[in-house]
Amino acid sequence: MDLFKFFKHNSSVVQEGELEILRKRKEIVKQLKVAQQRRTIVGITSPSLGLGMFLVGVEEVHSDDQVVDLCPYDVTGTLLALSSIEVASIKSICAFNSPYRNPFLASPVAAR
Repeated sequence: MDLFKFFKHNSSVVQEGELEILRKRKEIVKQLKVAQQRRTIVGITSPSLGLGMFLVGVEEVHSDDQVVDLCPYDVTGTLLALSSIEVASIKSICAFNSPYRNPFLASPVAAR
């Protein structure tokens, strides 16, 4: 899946220049909970997942705010190395307004 085309043609995604990278633990936990509640995509940078930012959905933030369970696939359909990671291992997070959809169940984005 071409992520640029996916986000370019999705009007519910934040517009260019409005992306905010969060690095403080309190902000990260808050945004993870928002993403869980709204079922939206978050970009996560964590050595536990590998290099780069992974665009994922959040299944659950555990009550102690120490561990987060992620949807097992990122938005491109790549299986994550781990789907349960420690919040302390998250270096940064970026929130998106787009809903997370299982890439194997979602209909393909029409080419424009």
